[in-house]
Amino acid sequence: MLPCIARWHRAAPGCWNTDGLQVVRVRTADGWVVLASDALHYYENLALRNSIPAIHSLKDMLEGYERILALVDSAQHIVPGHDPEVCVRYPSAQGDEGGEGLAFRIA
Repeated sequence: MLPCIARWHRAAPGCWNTDGLQVVRVRTADGWVVLASDALHYYENLALRNSIPAIHSLKDMLEGYERILALVDSAQHIVPGHDPEVCVRYPSAQGDEGGEGLAFRIA
């Protein structure tokens, strides 16, 4: 079990974010994959080195992008947390009966 430690910061009026985000690194037959969650919302954010509007620190976010890249075998092994492109790049998982498009095979 991992400890839950969060410091909340107001990134914009009415919007709160923590000053640190986590990713999950998974070893697969195709290599190391990072499930980026909120640490990387969209593929375009990484490609253009830009961020979402509500962040605590742009410097830290951009350093986080570099850390994500260092954790994978290639940029194709990164799965952002909010990008609809994930549904295009990866097929639906087998056994996704009645929930087409809710689970995807990423490795």
